[in-house]
Amino acid sequence: MMDNAYLTNPEDKYETPWFLLKGGIFESFRYDTFESFNEKLWQLVVAITSKRKKDDNEKQRLLETIEKIVLMIKGCHYFLHHKKRLNFKEDWIDIKWLPNPYRCL
Repeated sequence: MMDNAYLTNPEDKYETPWFLLKGGIFESFRYDTFESFNEKLWQLVVAITSKRKKDDNEKQRLLETIEKIVLMIKGCHYFLHHKKRLNFKEDWIDIKWLPNPYRCL
């Protein structure tokens, strides 16, 4: 089977975890801590649910937060796709997930 000419694979198995994070996950968190990203998410929720006027600086910050969320989601898709393609297994990632019995229908 011929590989995609634009797709590079990790050189060895020790590079695979970093290869999987290159799709956007790492970039979305690069300049944030969990606390700072959590605060940005909270500010986004408040802005979305309120009717107050936002100035240009606030709009720009909110747009940057949304762009990070999109990058994170794309990175997760990249991660899952290449994890499966490379047959990468890791105990702490490959735990069995159960449906949340408390979720809303």
